[in-house]
Amino acid sequence: LVIMAVTYHVRPRVTALPPGEVLAAFWRKGRLPGAARDVRRLDAHVRRLSATAKEHEVHAVQLPFGAGSRTVVMIGLGQAPSLETFRRGVAAAAQQAQGNGVRELVVVAPDLSEDGEQLGSACAEAVELGTYAFTRYQPDLARQHRAHSIRRVVLYVPRAEVHAAEKGIRLGRIIAGATVRARDLVNEPA
Repeated sequence: LVIMAVTYHVRPRVTALPPGEVLAAFWRKGRLPGAARDVRRLDAHVRRLSATAKEHEVHAVQLPFGAGSRTVVMIGLGQAPSLETFRRGVAAAAQQAQGNGVRELVVVAPDLSEDGEQLGSACAEAVELGTYAFTRYQPDLARQHRAHSIRRVVLYVPRAEVHAAEKGIRLGRIIAGATVRARDLVNEPA
């Protein structure tokens, strides 16, 4: 059983979009994430893309960030946001980050009815399972997968949910580990 060597950090959510090379941000029609400056930049991209914030709609937007650039993966919440929407959105952002060889993923959790423990668990499951690859018999692919793997995830949740989210991440990693083991067994020769 091999679980990716990902470290998770939980931080209290802030108004501005936090720094990070790949950032997963959730949005609803007319309600973009971030402070006023961030919203103006994102709004220009949203208009250009004709994005509608439908559930599971994903757009990667490049924004200036220091000397380089950062990618904001905008995930639509739709009319009735759910934990599954959050999970799928984080998985899409993790795949985007890993596909670009980015080592750190920043996730800003949306306001959902779920508590921090559920958000933490869903985040860990999404990252671990969204970037899964069976490479046991392909050493070159295994090296490439390890070289491009996410190493650090920072999850921003409401201040009151920080400790619950940390507990949820531990649970999510256990669930993901069991799922990865099952996937590995299915992928093995009969």
